[in-house]
Amino acid sequence: MLDCVYKGSVAHTAAAPGERTKHGWYHPLPDLTSCLGPHDGHRAPFARADASTPGGRRKDTMANRPNSQPRSRTKTGHDGSTPARSGATGPHQGAASGVKGERPTSSPLGTKASDEVKRPTGVSHVQPRRAERRPEMIRQRRDERLKAYERQRRMWLLTRIGLAAFGLLVLVAVGFAAFNYIQDRRLNRVPENTRTFEYAGGDHTTTQGETVAYAETPPVGGKHDPTWQNCGYYAAPIRSEHGVHSMEHGAIWITYRTDLPQDQVDRLKQRAEDQDYLLVSPFPEMPAGVNIVASAWNRQVQLDSVDDERLDQFIRRFRRSPEAPEPRGVCTGGTTATR
Repeated sequence: MLDCVYKGSVAHTAAAPGERTKHGWYHPLPDLTSCLGPHDGHRAPFARADASTPGGRRKDTMANRPNSQPRSRTKTGHDGSTPARSGATGPHQGAASGVKGERPTSSPLGTKASDEVKRPTGVSHVQPRRAERRPEMIRQRRDERLKAYERQRRMWLLTRIGLAAFGLLVLVAVGFAAFNYIQDRRLNRVPENTRTFEYAGGDHTTTQGETVAYAETPPVGGKHDPTWQNCGYYAAPIRSEHGVHSMEHGAIWITYRTDLPQDQVDRLKQRAEDQDYLLVSPFPEMPAGVNIVASAWNRQVQLDSVDDERLDQFIRRFRRSPEAPEPRGVCTGGTTATR
């Protein structure tokens, strides 16, 4: 056997074996070249420990064994044979098995039997295979798709109903607005055969009760009395000078023949009571063949009856019209005198 020579690293040459340095504990490394055996590649077992090893003993490592084989943990005798296992290895061994020197063992049947006792009878804990569960999974998915389709169908149906109701409301609103617009245009337009005149306002008579000779019958403007006629219905004729002053304030003066049927007179009276700035009275000097005349400042239309739609058009278009010289003038507080 060859002796192995320990050689320390250069960094630890100044330290003794087993001494702690700033790099750690110092242990010299063996010179493996001196431990080679008669055959190349094989290291001879260590015959003795180096005297420089602390305690005279050396740790055995994998690198120091022949062929780098791990040491067997089995104890061997002097003749190389393995002694038989005998005796108890611990205080709990041998006593459990009842035989001296034998390792106690647990029976697997005991554990299985206890598990079977705890498990309820008739209940299987084995999960069904995927192939067995596939039809049920397919049915569940089909039911889920049908439910989703029904929900979507209901939502679409409700959406369509809502859109249809909204569209219907829009159509009704548009139709109502169009109807009102047409009605307003029809009622707000100037009636056919309406005559236009040019009279300036503010021309009053100098004396109370002065008579003015008007060119039109009934008059539509011109010189007038300083006192106006209160608006409303009169069963007797009124002075033209008072009626012209009321028209200057934006009133409509409706005159009719004295022999007009009573039913039409009543309807004219009802209009005067329902609306302000309307003055209704008979007019004895009505032109021949004319039953009703509606007059505003510088505007006049002749009508055959109270049913003529132009009457309402004329009232709607010229009552308190900006064309009047004093459209904000009052139609009360004047006179109620008749001829």
